Amino acid sequence: MPESAPTKVGHLSTKAIGFVVEADGKFSALMYAVQLLETLPIPSIVNRLDIERVPGPSDGIVSWHMNAAIRVLTTSDVSS
Repeated sequence: MPESAPTKVGHLSTKAIGFVVEADGKFSALMYAVQLLETLPIPSIVNRLDIERVPGPSDGIVSWHMNAAIRVLTTSDVSS
C-alpha cells in the first residue's frame, strides 16, 4: 500500500510502499527470515521488527511470532 505522496527526484518520481511480514515458528526459523530481510535491496528499510514468544500448548513446544514493517522506495507505478 502506498505510504505517502510521490516525490520528484530529477526526472524520476519515487513512491514509498509499506507492507508487513508476519511469521510463526521456531526461533531459529524466524532468525533465518530476519537474515533474508537483511538482504533486501538498498532502497528499502525494515522500520520495525518484533519477535515474541507465543504461549504454547501444554506439551512444552515453544513457538515464536515475528512481525516486521518494511518500507520500499520505487519508481514503478503503484495503485492503492
